[in-house]
Amino acid sequence: MAMRGALLAAAVLLRGCRGQQTTVLTVGGLFPTSQGDATNEDFNDDRRQAEAALAAINAVNADASVLPGVQLAFLAQDIAALRTLNSNSENFFQRQMAEEVAGDIAAVFRQADAVGVVGAGWSSDVKVLAPALGSLPLVSHSASASVLSNATLYPNFARTIPSDGAQSVSLADAVRFFGWSRIGVISCDDLYCRGLANGVREELSGSEFTVSFGHEVGQFLSEGEAEGAISNVVAKMEQQCEGNEDETGVVLLITHQVETLMGLANANTNLRVAWLGSESVGNLPTFGYPEATNSGMMALRIGGVDESHAHWVSLTGVMPQASDDMYCLNVYDAVWSLAYALDATMSAAAPGERWWNNTAAIMSSIRQVTFEGASGDVRFDANEDRVGTYDIVQCTCRSSAVLVSVSLTSH
Repeated sequence: MAMRGALLAAAVLLRGCRGQQTTVLTVGGLFPTSQGDATNEDFNDDRRQAEAALAAINAVNADASVLPGVQLAFLAQDIAALRTLNSNSENFFQRQMAEEVAGDIAAVFRQADAVGVVGAGWSSDVKVLAPALGSLPLVSHSASASVLSNATLYPNFARTIPSDGAQSVSLADAVRFFGWSRIGVISCDDLYCRGLANGVREELSGSEFTVSFGHEVGQFLSEGEAEGAISNVVAKMEQQCEGNEDETGVVLLITHQVETLMGLANANTNLRVAWLGSESVGNLPTFGYPEATNSGMMALRIGGVDESHAHWVSLTGVMPQASDDMYCLNVYDAVWSLAYALDATMSAAAPGERWWNNTAAIMSSIRQVTFEGASGDVRFDANEDRVGTYDIVQCTCRSSAVLVSVSLTSH
């Protein structure tokens, strides 16, 4: 809870030191900043992302050319409990409790008259939070499930990560490019993993490259589940290969809990296949995930980062560790995307209009946003999905953790 307190304190300080002539608008933040402790790498990732969001708020406030006469305050809400409840969304009572928690969070933002919200990094977070937030714009940095592109269901949702519709195509393209014909999938049971695994199957169906088996694990993976998954992959691959050693086998890894799986895979001498991870693997920072980032496996990573961009320089200047954390770069750009959209909405507003409550205008402005972000060139399609690219990278023991081999354009 310490992180949440620090973020709230920053917002209160901002409100108190800008004087009466400045309009202070609140931006909400959604991060699971109390899940675990300082030794838990997932916790550290979420904490860094929250810090990157606050860094963006401060950068917007320091830029006189954006939102003149306006200062943004950051009001962070901890969604750790919500994410735990979402881990078993098929349970009616847990789903109901998750909706109640989401409603309580939304009420805090409404009471603060928030103008928008950033964060909610998992697709399952967005699925329950977006309806609760109602007319509040929500800009996520890493929730990529294809279903969230449905503007009818999620009219006020945008994201600075490409949709999994594009990622499914890119994973299928990679399979074809490398000529893998024996394809297995390990995926978790949440909205992101199931949607992406099904999307890859659909992209490859009806061709010589088809998924021959899958193994589903829990969203929060136990060591026993991980051992079972690896054993299953070994058995399936040996059965299909019929004792021959060739280079046609690949396992697609679509899960959040990659470290435990790759530790067991690295230690298993009977598992002679290639590994291809989704962006949830390729976007991992080098620090904190030695089994995955030193495994030599290939994975998708969001492409296009340009270290000459002013926003990249600004963020890494105050958070050097963000240079190796794609989701920190994305959340920084999520805040700036909302800020640029608010700025455009303010510029077009009539005198005296409460333009910050005009959700339709803000969302329309997000679709028009283009800028050189910390994560690369940022622009959105008609569904407020990020338009971008994926690279195939190889996880190595080098400090950069990646060796770019092929760039695939998102469709």
